[in-house]
Amino acid sequence: MGHETENTLASVQKALDLGVDMIEIDVFKIQSGEIVVFHDKKVDRLANAGGNIEEYNMFQLRQLVLDGGHKIPMLQEVLKLLEELDKGFDFVAGWRYPRVDPLLNRMQSSAFNFLARRFTRAKFHDLNCKVRAMRRRVPDEIEIYGDLFRFLPILAERRGFRIAEVQLEHQQELGKVGFFGFGAYIRRILDLTTMFFLIKFTKKPLRFFGLVGFAFILVGVLICLYLTYEKLFAGQGLSGRPMLVLGVMMIVLGMQTISIGLIGEMIIFTHAKGMKEYQIDQILE
Repeated sequence: MGHETENTLASVQKALDLGVDMIEIDVFKIQSGEIVVFHDKKVDRLANAGGNIEEYNMFQLRQLVLDGGHKIPMLQEVLKLLEELDKGFDFVAGWRYPRVDPLLNRMQSSAFNFLARRFTRAKFHDLNCKVRAMRRRVPDEIEIYGDLFRFLPILAERRGFRIAEVQLEHQQELGKVGFFGFGAYIRRILDLTTMFFLIKFTKKPLRFFGLVGFAFILVGVLICLYLTYEKLFAGQGLSGRPMLVLGVMMIVLGMQTISIGLIGEMIIFTHAKGMKEYQIDQILE
């Protein structure tokens, strides 16, 4: 057993990541007529079932789970990803269409992808699809941490790589149905917020921190002007009034926030050469 379960889409992707020159796969024609990619004639060694793979139909194969949680792919799925790479694309993202999972799952996935498109201005339809193919230089040049692997197509497109999205036949999944817990939704919202900041303000942090800082200063100045008006025209004293402290704190907080943005600008300026958003495809001599 190597890096991934053999003859799965994950193993094909791993081979591409390793920069191989050739990929060997095994194919079988199953009972219902489809051509599938699988390593052994019998499914016992790698799947949660037994028997000859050629005696299965497509519906039955979709119920099988391979080691590592993988599914048995159809030959056309593997070839479809590789064909797009051959067309000159650097990254091919899968799009499960039409979806066959429960309605509630589809609604949650659609809502997440809609928000992702609104936050990032990207046009991808299925960021949760794990079927992806890419050239080796893509993961080499993109820093991925935490749960940002979901947004790898967006990050690759932003870096200047050529991206394609292909529709794949969705196979029935044996995952959770329904709601995923409050914490999962909070994490997804935080991930979207992170992506919004990375895309909009990575190279111009002062625009973000400056905007927030000026908002704090404006609120602080308005509070202080209101208190000054009451002091001059209403005869109310300033001592012992918490609003004065609040106004001054808001002004100070705003100045500190703007200072963070200025420090960020200086860091960006000193590292600008290594922060490219393009790829050199060919050098003409």
